[in-house]
Amino acid sequence: MIKFYVHRLITYIDLNYVYQYYDIKKLMSIFDKKEKNLNQLINKLDVLSSTYSHSSYEVEKIKTEKNEILRQKTEIEKKNHELTREHKYLKNKIAKLQEEVNKNSILEDKFNQDIEELSQETENLVSEIEKWQT
Repeated sequence: MIKFYVHRLITYIDLNYVYQYYDIKKLMSIFDKKEKNLNQLINKLDVLSSTYSHSSYEVEKIKTEKNEILRQKTEIEKKNHELTREHKYLKNKIAKLQEEVNKNSILEDKFNQDIEELSQETENLVSEIEKWQT
């Protein structure tokens, strides 16, 4: 019964972290694309601003947006690192729990075998006593 719950716990934890991991990877990919597009746009605007006398307001606005995306990307990378570290820790802990369950299962099997042997010996002794009494 314990094995079943540990297995269910392992499956739940593994799936939960896999989903979180891929969500973060997907977000990082999106932010990388946005960053690349913004850099291209800034470069184009720099070229345009040198040829035309546009206000620097739009350029500053785009740079601000780029900085915000970089900040978000850094936060996601940090969260990804923390989740990866926590996943590794939980995976090791689950492996240790699985070892303990297996060890307890082996001990339980040995204990049951010892009880069976004692029961057989008791039956044999009772049989011998009955022979002696008759």
